Amino acid sequence: MARTYLPLIVLSLLFFTPLTASAEAPSTSDCKIAQTNMEQARHMSMPLDREREITKERVRHMYQELFMCHSTNIVSKKQRLHCQQLEEEAPGQFQTMIQLVTA
Repeated sequence: MARTYLPLIVLSLLFFTPLTASAEAPSTSDCKIAQTNMEQARHMSMPLDREREITKERVRHMYQELFMCHSTNIVSKKQRLHCQQLEEEAPGQFQTMIQLVTA
């Protein structure tokens, strides 16, 4: 009786071994492809991250200057024009920053 099962076991091992090897090979290459894609995405996002930080800093600085315009007495025409320009530009720059942060 044991002799009857032996050929079945050998055949099943011969059949399942190549299937197991072929099943593992694509997943390894899929992992490498996924890793490569992740690296590419990370490198592509670096300039966007830098642009976000620069825009955040610019908007922060703009609003600090705008706060100074409202909290001090403006004496010169140049300061007044600068403050008016900040009041016009600040909302647009703030909106740009929001779009970059939420992108």
